[in-house]
Amino acid sequence: MTEGLDLGLELNTSKCELFAFGGSHQDRVAIEQEVNVVCPGILLPSRSELSLLGAPSMEEGLEAVRAKTGPMKVVSKRLCLMHAHQALFLLKNCLCLPKLLYILRCSPVWKFAEVLKEFDEVIR
Repeated sequence: MTEGLDLGLELNTSKCELFAFGGSHQDRVAIEQEVNVVCPGILLPSRSELSLLGAPSMEEGLEAVRAKTGPMKVVSKRLCLMHAHQALFLLKNCLCLPKLLYILRCSPVWKFAEVLKEFDEVIR
């Protein structure tokens, strides 16, 4: 940390996150306490909050996928009222589908068939 200050660099700890994998619960707590001493203000996300570019990294975070399929149910009902080409364009480019597809590609959602089935039914 001090070497960076000598070069004129400063770490914004409020934008940093730390997640300790492995070890016992006591080991992870000890690591988090040591890091808080060196880097006060660092964020410590839980397993369900851990994500990379909005995609959940752990199975516990898959509730985010279900949260995104909820609004899609409302949208899909309304898209049926439009012409097919216009509805497809909006669904493909504008509505939350691109981000949802990204989350489906990057998260371990393949382990949960019921989540995928629910999403599939909404899109149809």
